[in-house]
Amino acid sequence: MDEMQRWEILRLHIEDGITLTDLARSTGISTRTLSRWAARYRADGIHGLRTTTRSDAGAHRISAELVAYIEHLGLTRPRPSMAALHRLVNSRAQQLSVKPPSYATVRGIIQALDPARVTIAGSGRLSPGPVGKSRLSPHI
Repeated sequence: MDEMQRWEILRLHIEDGITLTDLARSTGISTRTLSRWAARYRADGIHGLRTTTRSDAGAHRISAELVAYIEHLGLTRPRPSMAALHRLVNSRAQQLSVKPPSYATVRGIIQALDPARVTIAGSGRLSPGPVGKSRLSPHI
């Protein structure tokens, strides 16, 4: 939804005096969201209703070493269950004295693995090797 669409909804509250609760009920948009829009409108006008993205969108806020460890576990065969994998990652995070990532973060990193790498790792032609590095194993 762009800022003009948001304004068309919020205008009913600002100009016509419809309460945010009634507006939420009729539009299906939460009262909290409408309240945030209203505060942003009061602070910055129509431009405050623009959709903004986080500057760190798509970036992991966990250490690169922990990401490499998660990817390593995701490429091992047989791969542990997601719950077991999360427990292993939490244990590793404690060893590194860092905040452990959420289950969703671990799952997201595993799901984002390149399918070709996963296929190669599953075929036995590529072993994950040390964390963060891959090595080819000989074909026999």
